Amino acid sequence: TKQEMFAIATHRSKMRIPAVTWIHPTNGAGFLRCSQPKQGWRSTKSHTESKYFSLICSPDNPLIWIMDARPQINAMANRLKGAGYEDLEHYREEQYTVRMKFLGI
Repeated sequence: TKQEMFAIATHRSKMRIPAVTWIHPTNGAGFLRCSQPKQGWRSTKSHTESKYFSLICSPDNPLIWIMDARPQINAMANRLKGAGYEDLEHYREEQYTVRMKFLGI
């Protein structure tokens, strides 16, 4: 719904929701882009965003890889500004698996 998309957007810096930008032609895996979450030190979870991820995740391969282009130290420092990076603990109880890699660019 429009309200759910707004809730997801408010959880992200610059209100950039995770958006599908490419889909693999054979296995259907999607590539999404978004901005960093506004979690800060409290590391708040967005239940609406978790629901959104479950809707876009393939039931045949329920694995989501989060590739953060930044060095991990930069992402950690951004928590001081109220932003940060994905907290994998938030996804432990979900129907999909989330893994993360910092690319250090």
